[in-house]
Amino acid sequence: FPSHDIHQMNEFFNSLTTEVKKLTMFKTNDEIQIDLNNKLLELLKDEKYEEAAILRDYMYNNNIKKIK
Repeated sequence: FPSHDIHQMNEFFNSLTTEVKKLTMFKTNDEIQIDLNNKLLELLKDEKYEEAAILRDYMYNNNIKKIK
């Protein structure tokens, strides 16, 4: 990957973790799970596969189940 791509991926991951931290203050775990699944579907629909992979990995590492 070119360095700017890695930088963009890091920025996306950092914004994602910040967003999740904010969500946990106001939402239940079930609501967060639904929101992240919706975000994942939106990223896939928009063909943002790298960002979707980051979100998928984040969900996996934090035991957030994918809704089928």
